[in-house]
Amino acid sequence: MSRTTRIVRLRRRTFGKRRQGTRASLRWLGGIALALVSGITAVTITAWFVGTAVYTTLTADLPEFDQLSQVSETAVSPTQLLAWTDASQTQTIVIDEITPPLNGQRRWLPLDAIPQDLINATIANEQPDFWTDEFRLWSSDQNTIIQQALRHSPLATRHSPLKEQLLAHRAFNSYSREQILEWYLNGRYYGNLAFGAEAAAQVYFDKPLADLTLAEAAMLAASSAETNPIDAPEDAKTAQETVLAAMVEAGWISPARMQAAANTRLQIAPSASDNTRIIAPHFARYARQELARLFTPEELLAGGLRVYTSLNLALQSQAECAARAHINRLSGQIGPALPADELAACAALDYLPPLDTAVLGLDQRVDNTAVVVLDAKTAEIRALVGSVNYWQEPFNMAVDGRRQPGTAFTPFTYLTALSQGYTASTMVLDIPTDFATGGEPAYTPQNADGRFHGPMRLRQALGSGYHIPAIQVASWVGMNNVVNTARNLGI
Repeated sequence: MSRTTRIVRLRRRTFGKRRQGTRASLRWLGGIALALVSGITAVTITAWFVGTAVYTTLTADLPEFDQLSQVSETAVSPTQLLAWTDASQTQTIVIDEITPPLNGQRRWLPLDAIPQDLINATIANEQPDFWTDEFRLWSSDQNTIIQQALRHSPLATRHSPLKEQLLAHRAFNSYSREQILEWYLNGRYYGNLAFGAEAAAQVYFDKPLADLTLAEAAMLAASSAETNPIDAPEDAKTAQETVLAAMVEAGWISPARMQAAANTRLQIAPSASDNTRIIAPHFARYARQELARLFTPEELLAGGLRVYTSLNLALQSQAECAARAHINRLSGQIGPALPADELAACAALDYLPPLDTAVLGLDQRVDNTAVVVLDAKTAEIRALVGSVNYWQEPFNMAVDGRRQPGTAFTPFTYLTALSQGYTASTMVLDIPTDFATGGEPAYTPQNADGRFHGPMRLRQALGSGYHIPAIQVASWVGMNNVVNTARNLGI
């Protein structure tokens, strides 16, 4: 056999051995692949069974979502706010009642009975892609309409967040979007104990839901416990305009209709506490705000609570008459500060300091005031006057007013001075002074009596409540130091 032939044969023989090894390798790899596929399939099937079992277990006790339309339709008794009639706190009287809208009934409306403007405004405000979006079970977005429909409903209080998510997922896959939207609009909390759009329309606009205008529907769509036309009218107006703009962007209304609605002056219904039967109305409204902070809307909606407040009506009547009398005096009124029948009952008048003769009979252009009387031991509110006349000025200056502290802050100024080495006998000048610095406009404050009193000791300036010496001392010690003193004392 020639060398060449042997080489060829050897090569062929070698090639044949390699093919046999490759086939063996392929069979070996195929076996591994089959095992892996079988294992993966087994794991997948096992995971599916486990997942199904877990899902079934978690959802076993979930209610049907359509139970939302079967919530309580029965009337409830109102929540009563009581105040003490005497200092001994032995007798009480009802000063206000919280009656849920529609007497606590949940009036359910089918979707075709709800104005289209409200439907569009709600979708534009809450979830513009509502008609096309797909519900993702583990999505980080927790504010879809389906989730809010559940969150605002009584069902939400019965289950953990995980089960609420599963319930929302089940509902999304079981019911139409129209049904989900109907549940949302009838179950959502709009503030002021109004659950559902029908109750909210009555609370905020004193009319049936079917009669709402576009302007009202847009404001209602954005209303909540924090932002609504009764408790926060300016915020509610801003939210309304945002909703109208979103409706234009979605193509539901024209820019001209948006502008017309935004310019419409709305007639807002009076607050539920705005009735002539209420006693100490500013305090009663403040108590309502505290109740809303302490209790859920569902708890307040249930009604039947008897709330014993700290108000003492004997002190309250004295605070009210003293406030009226003082305003009358500052307006330049000559003679008795109150009518004869009120004058005899207003013992607090004896504690009002007399006016300086220089201002008697002169109108000081002061037309409002506020009074708060606190128990020195417990800090409880015993009397509260938010304005001279609630029915003419419902704004509560005592609670909601952001005002300068005035002479109430001067003790911290003088205390700071004493801590820096000044003494009660340090001399200060109560004379016309311009305190402007650094090119600022002139700042020449006046005293309350309109006069200047010349040189005096710090003790006299503090005791008399003169403005100019207090500002002068603050400039000596530094306003930042005065603020630090107040903070160190808990202010």
